[in-house]
Amino acid sequence: MKFSKYCLLIGLTLCMFSGAFAITTTYSYNFVPTPNDLSDLDHYNYFTWGINWIVPSNQVILDAVLTISKIDDWTNESNDHLYIHLLDNAPVGSKATWDNQGGGDNFAGAGPLIANYEDPGPGTANLSYRFSDLGLVNTLKSYLSNNNFGIGFDPDCHYYNCGVKLNITTQNSTPPVPEPASLSILGMFLTGSFLSIRHKRRG
Repeated sequence: MKFSKYCLLIGLTLCMFSGAFAITTTYSYNFVPTPNDLSDLDHYNYFTWGINWIVPSNQVILDAVLTISKIDDWTNESNDHLYIHLLDNAPVGSKATWDNQGGGDNFAGAGPLIANYEDPGPGTANLSYRFSDLGLVNTLKSYLSNNNFGIGFDPDCHYYNCGVKLNITTQNSTPPVPEPASLSILGMFLTGSFLSIRHKRRG
């Protein structure tokens, strides 16, 4: 019975140490364009937002989420669209290019589609596009291998909003290495437990 208790104690200790050694850390990075509402996505322009960023060493990308807060349209029309694309390259910062509300998707073929938003009617909406749900995480990783990527927005109506944001989450690419002191403590504990069991069984 005592032997079983010692085995249980040792097992729990091993689980505790192994769990501590396997901890991974996640990181969160937020990016916001200037202006943060991209000039209310004026329908007379299309917009590029270029981000020059280096993934920190020993980190890998887990996911990314693009959000647009409280987007609104002054009226609901059948041809209202907001096309959003992930681009492999774009000038750093935000840039508006006049297209006189040309209609259609200016970024068609320039990069994978993140969204083709059609406003459902009067009232605001909060948009959120998770890259893992869209199968775009690996694409983002490949674009970031050159430290530069972008997002293209082509509004075919005036989409008022309270801000655009991109959040990228990462985690450490390799599990933390146990400190020598921690390994020594574990080794001493296991050795002491083993000797104690042998002593009590002989006594």
